[in-house]
Amino acid sequence: MANANAVQLWTIRFSAALAPVPVVELFGVSRLWGYGLLYPALAATWATGRWQRRRQLARMRDEPEPESGSTRTRFWDNGTGARDEFRAFEPAATGARRAHADEPPDSPFRDAGAGGSLGEPRTSSMGTFGGVGAPSSGPFGDACEPSIGPFGDACEPSIGMAVVSVPHQRRDRAMSNLVGSIKNESIDAELRIQLIQDLIDLGGRDMAMRLSTVAQSSNVDIEVRLEVAEHMGRFSVEDAARALEAIAADATVDAKYRLDAASALVDCAAGPAGIALMQLVTDESVNEYVRHSAAHALRDVHPSAAAMALRHLANAPLLSVRLRIICAEQLAEDSVIDAENALWRIVKGVESVMDFHLGIDAAEAMFDISPDVGIEAYSVLAVDDCFHWFGRIEAAYRLGRLGLRDGYDLLSDFARADQLEEVYARAALERLFQLEVESGNE
Repeated sequence: MANANAVQLWTIRFSAALAPVPVVELFGVSRLWGYGLLYPALAATWATGRWQRRRQLARMRDEPEPESGSTRTRFWDNGTGARDEFRAFEPAATGARRAHADEPPDSPFRDAGAGGSLGEPRTSSMGTFGGVGAPSSGPFGDACEPSIGPFGDACEPSIGMAVVSVPHQRRDRAMSNLVGSIKNESIDAELRIQLIQDLIDLGGRDMAMRLSTVAQSSNVDIEVRLEVAEHMGRFSVEDAARALEAIAADATVDAKYRLDAASALVDCAAGPAGIALMQLVTDESVNEYVRHSAAHALRDVHPSAAAMALRHLANAPLLSVRLRIICAEQLAEDSVIDAENALWRIVKGVESVMDFHLGIDAAEAMFDISPDVGIEAYSVLAVDDCFHWFGRIEAAYRLGRLGLRDGYDLLSDFARADQLEEVYARAALERLFQLEVESGNE
């Protein structure tokens, strides 16, 4: 330890090649013996290891290459390795034979078990009712069963079929367990959806058809049912169409999932898809934006049915005015007259409690469809006593911007009206000045 204190452990800062140095210094071994014997011992250890490694490589090089066995090329091995399945029963049969060999000499099972190996034909001394092996004479010994040879070479058909069908049974059991796990509500729906994608990629059509029960079960999450039904369409369009149609027509399912099912049904069966989408459009219990999306999706199925659906929504009094205006604008692509009629119903039905911007937007939509009808709508709103004052002022301003003198006159009348509140009179005056400035700049 005195040597270690003298050098202050300077050897710790050295590389791994000087690892023996702190050993010699710390334990106080004589440097002559320590360094003189330690490094030769390490060199001898390294040389011995190299020599043993070379011997091992030479032995591996001289050994013959093993025969290449059959490699598995499929996830489900159908029909291959049937003889190996037969050999799986040999240990149990051998154990049974040894167990019978331990029976007492007078035991009736001793001769049957100790008659030789499983590969040798067995003979029986039962001559009265016929032997299992060679035939013997007797009242019932004329028709005897053939001898049983090695397993897999001469077996009864029932045994052979049972053994060969083991892989199919395992596959059916595995698929049934996977389908059951997909139906398990305790597992997160996103995980089950990912599992469905992986299973169908591996199992193909067989797995997709087994999952058809999941798509038809009402106890399974609707997201999982939709995922299964969409994947079924890759292999069987008829089954997928039935599953999607059942989801789209189910009133207990949320409206947005019914819309997804009906939209996916368009690629499988256009007729049932159109019926399902029209049912969503006319169902007043469904969210109005889902109804509008269903009407828009009908364009890919039947354009005339889509126009009918949009006309129904544009005139529906229970829908919001904003959505009715949107439906009327889309309806104008198919029928201008129906769109104008729907917008006129909005313009003429405005009230003072209604947001005046909606009336102005309806008139603006009419102007985009037909300018003359739009100008008429602005004029109607500007003089309508039931319309909000700010809406009337805005309608008069829009008329003035279109270059009509009526807009200026109406704003002047609003600003000079004695019965009008000051806030509205000031708003009309500001809009009039704004028109004067804009017209002067032009």
